[in-house]
Amino acid sequence: MNNQKKSGGPQTPEGKLVASRNSLKTGVYSKLIILPGEDEEQFRDLEAQFNHDFAPQDIAEGAMVHELAILTWKKIRLEQLEYRVIKYSLDKKIQEYDLRNTAKYHFRAGASWILDILDDLTQDLYQLHEKRSLDAQSTLDGGLVEDALNELKKLNLDLYQRVHDLANEYDLVDQTHDGIQNGLSPDGHEPVETFLRFALVAIVEESQDVIWGFENLEDIKAAIQKVKDDRFISVMQNQTTSRASDDLGRAFFRTLSELRKQQRWRYQRHAIDITTTINESRNQIENGGPKKS
Repeated sequence: MNNQKKSGGPQTPEGKLVASRNSLKTGVYSKLIILPGEDEEQFRDLEAQFNHDFAPQDIAEGAMVHELAILTWKKIRLEQLEYRVIKYSLDKKIQEYDLRNTAKYHFRAGASWILDILDDLTQDLYQLHEKRSLDAQSTLDGGLVEDALNELKKLNLDLYQRVHDLANEYDLVDQTHDGIQNGLSPDGHEPVETFLRFALVAIVEESQDVIWGFENLEDIKAAIQKVKDDRFISVMQNQTTSRASDDLGRAFFRTLSELRKQQRWRYQRHAIDITTTINESRNQIENGGPKKS
């Protein structure tokens, strides 16, 4: 019982180092190093690699190797945080007012919706909308004769189908041929007119937006890049992670330098001990062996 009370745990440096490693299994990682959402096993793997590379031999070296692992872990954490912040800023949807305010680029009135289809603005789409716009306008200019919808079907099947799509999008009650030809424009739309006229006017505007977008695509992309560049610069100017990362880097190399000094000291001490032992043995041999008491 008395021996148990006097026992303070491992007494040798090697034993203390083993005990310090064992204590980490009790949750110290989770409380002091690993943040919510981080993988404790990844930290263990990282520290295991440091221990493999530096092979600490005593409690002092073990503590410094542990510190190197912590500093590296924190530096990785900051780099990941910086990446997420920058990515969020660059991925944030760019609106028409961003282009106007930052890049001083002004859109065709009502055409900001094409920002959502920039990747689709191909030559084929441009030609489709160019023909759609021309045919829709010519039908409007013809005064929408009694059988205009059938004439439209003969003229441009794509345009005819787009009229039906709009009837569905606007929940036109009667989507039959007669309902589209003679039904009224959606509630609240001014002026009140037949749905066919309403649809054709909307299609002309829609197609003109696409045509304008395609013809100005390079300028739009340049304006978007200007907004992204401005966001990136703003994020980097307001970031404190770079300074913290530099501090961690300096701390890492200071600790590494101390570890190297410790290892050189241990190596030199060990070399001196071996030399002393060899010299003592040589002297004993030359003097006839060890003296007997």
